[in-house]
Amino acid sequence: MPSENAVAVQRVIDAGAIVLGKTNVPLYGGDIQTFNAVYGRTNNPWDLTRTVGGSSGGSAASLAAGFVPLEIGSDIGGSIRTPANYCGVYGHKSSHGIVPGRGHIPGPPGTKSEPDLAVMGPLARTAADLRLALDVIAGPDTLARDGWVLELPPPRAEKLEDFRVAYWLDDPLCPIDSKVRDELESTIEALRPHVKLVDFGATLQLERIVPIYIRLLMGVMGGDMPKPLRMLTRMVLPYYALSDRLGIKTDLVTKNAARGTHLPHS
Repeated sequence: MPSENAVAVQRVIDAGAIVLGKTNVPLYGGDIQTFNAVYGRTNNPWDLTRTVGGSSGGSAASLAAGFVPLEIGSDIGGSIRTPANYCGVYGHKSSHGIVPGRGHIPGPPGTKSEPDLAVMGPLARTAADLRLALDVIAGPDTLARDGWVLELPPPRAEKLEDFRVAYWLDDPLCPIDSKVRDELESTIEALRPHVKLVDFGATLQLERIVPIYIRLLMGVMGGDMPKPLRMLTRMVLPYYALSDRLGIKTDLVTKNAARGTHLPHS
């Protein structure tokens, strides 16, 4: 049993929240669905044949089912945003470091440092509740309180016509389904009279982004891997180096996952 609550949890308790319990997550809090061998699979409350997403799938499901009005999740690569999207609720991936991660697992219990990519953030049934929750849980941990103060600036826009909306419809590395593209294009056309639209397609390219992201991700998660698995990933590194020298194409994700697992800081 933990001897104290996670910082973010304690802050909502201090603000008057009643904590009902813990919701389901996938193994290591690292998947796009929510299944583990202990508690099984969390299904989408709107359609039990569909997934809730992950990693904060139990959180999003409990909101969508009306069990609770507020949840706290964590996010590296979509663990708040994906389940919120799949379950039709609101989720916010906060700026890195503004919500203390102490008490979050992974890393191991007792971890005091903040990982490179992971953030804590609220999930809720309305956007206004997200803002309220973030006001409660954000701010420096007691360990860092002497060093900095959080002062979030006011929003730069309040009305729809004052916003800029960026879109990025497709990428050669990961082309999207035509039905998805049709929906996105119709959304863009509906927004066009009301906002300034910016096409990011020429600026952002997954082939440049994925290697950096995967290496950082596995630098965070690789340190918790069992030793035999780490040894296996180390064995393939010379083969990837050789393939790069010979110009042989290899899988971008698995190659950079192996390299990220053995970053010196992992």
